[in-house]
Amino acid sequence: MKRSGTDKDQSRRRTDKESLRTRKAPSISWWQPALVGLLALLCFVQTAGYGFVWDDTEQIVANSRIRSFANVPTAFQEDFWAFYGSRIHGHYFRPLQTVSYMIAYAFGGLSPAPYHWLNIILHVLASLACFWAGWELFHSPVICLWGGLLFAAHPMHTESVAWIAGITDLGCALFYFAALAAWRRSDRAARPLFWMALSALGFFAALLFKETAVTFPAAAIASDFVPDENNARGAPGARWGRWAILAVVLVLYVALRMQALGALTGISRSIPIGPVDRILTTAFLLGFYLWKLALPVWQNAYYVFLPASRLPLSVLAPPILFLLLYCLAAWRVRINRKLLYLAGWVIVALAPVLSIESVGQNVFAERYLYIPSLGFCLLLPAVAESFLSARAWARTRTVVATLVAAFALLSFIRNPVWKDNESLYSRTIAASPDAAMMHQNLGIIRYQRGDRLASEQQFEAALEAESRAYIRSPRDRYNALIGLSTLDLDAGRLGQAWQRAGEARSINPDWEEAYRVLGTIRSRESRDAEAEALLSRAVALKPSDVVARVNLGSVLLFLRKPLEAESQFRAALEYDPESAQAHLGAAMSSLQLGRRAEALAQVKEALRIQPGYPEALALARQIEAGMALK
Repeated sequence: MKRSGTDKDQSRRRTDKESLRTRKAPSISWWQPALVGLLALLCFVQTAGYGFVWDDTEQIVANSRIRSFANVPTAFQEDFWAFYGSRIHGHYFRPLQTVSYMIAYAFGGLSPAPYHWLNIILHVLASLACFWAGWELFHSPVICLWGGLLFAAHPMHTESVAWIAGITDLGCALFYFAALAAWRRSDRAARPLFWMALSALGFFAALLFKETAVTFPAAAIASDFVPDENNARGAPGARWGRWAILAVVLVLYVALRMQALGALTGISRSIPIGPVDRILTTAFLLGFYLWKLALPVWQNAYYVFLPASRLPLSVLAPPILFLLLYCLAAWRVRINRKLLYLAGWVIVALAPVLSIESVGQNVFAERYLYIPSLGFCLLLPAVAESFLSARAWARTRTVVATLVAAFALLSFIRNPVWKDNESLYSRTIAASPDAAMMHQNLGIIRYQRGDRLASEQQFEAALEAESRAYIRSPRDRYNALIGLSTLDLDAGRLGQAWQRAGEARSINPDWEEAYRVLGTIRSRESRDAEAEALLSRAVALKPSDVVARVNLGSVLLFLRKPLEAESQFRAALEYDPESAQAHLGAAMSSLQLGRRAEALAQVKEALRIQPGYPEALALARQIEAGMALK
């Protein structure tokens, strides 16, 4: 007797259920996260031997706060740049950045190596956290493996990993990704409170590394509407309790931030840009970020800002078209909430840096892509697995593997740009000739090398670039004038040096460099009382200015104030123990005070740091001759 259609359907459903019960659940093999971590290490291990670049020196060498764990409470009570004196009034409440530097200092003092290793380790951990987040979202070993590998090798991460100051992005991303993974786990775990607490702690730690973690609640809440395999993400009533935990963490962070900074945000710059131009500029920036994630080439450490109205159509159109295509693709896959979630992740994570007035002078920065790139890196293998047949996906894995290899190669090639200041500034100027800050910084490098002509050319180029900038920078003009006035001072053109330093002082009387130059000019003119007043002002504005302290100490020696001079030299050595000039000054003050043995020890330190230092050699002979006569 033939079975009816209904009997056949019921039999088929029973067979399907039995198949589901017997099918082995996907699982992670140990080698998969190990491979992700190993690739993250190999892509950036070469940076461990690099030096301090850009503002690493200010953040680390000039930062006396990081030299003792006793300053940990202070890190939670003030702006990150508070150690730098009154010339910087920031809105950077990043205490875990300071604590991270304390840890690196405990391992290696002022050697760059431990700071670079800390960045590398954080990148490895962030890559593993990306792997974990991918697993909690898809429960697919293939997606989280390839997504983790793409993240580990992505060339847009070079700036964050190779630059020590990029630690804020690394630490924030690590805890951000881990918090998201724990959040997803909490909704189906046997101990949901444990995972919720872990997620809340991760969110809080991410905020203490960088304020861009403020987007985490949006990412977490949106994930509650992304189903698991059982097509559910908790009861609607339970969601409010989960969300309340995020609100508590956010309120706690805001309270700490307000107490430390006195305000929730910093003072925004005023940029003359109309509403239509603003919309187009924001769309361009967003499209350009997406473009860089998909095509990570032609990298640059400093993109000079121009609004959409100033850009040629050939530059403006491609990123905006790419953004439209991206949005269209997201709309086409909207039925698959996981894919839509990852597509939205990139946009949400970029939201804080799309506010033109509140970010740095270089409005577009590659390091801002570190957290958003998780969405992109997981999205590629997720789309492939969702829309390709098993056979086609197997062939596509070769393409993805090639892409991972290409990313790793591009990262390896890009890394050396960050090995030292000269490489960084030279390559950046080649990519952005109108970057005034880069010309100024390269001018300092040339000056320190003794190439006065090349230095002057860079300072002049900085002035010209600043005058053409859409966003004028008083700081860039100030720095270029200080550089030129220093060259005038060295050449004996005291009148011109005074004029340029005076112009710099008129730009902002609360910046210290002008007072340092003006004080040195007065010292050259033997007007020591005026020199003392000007140099004291420089030290008051920036206590970590080693050159100002050394110059002030020298003036005090001329004024026969050896004890005061000694205090300045000692303070200079606190900020820079490797300053040969400070050691020589300390020797001269000790000699005036009759402490010949101590003076000789300081001279030997100066010669250890700078062998052949003429003034130190002469003083050493003088001291030794005096001791021999005695």
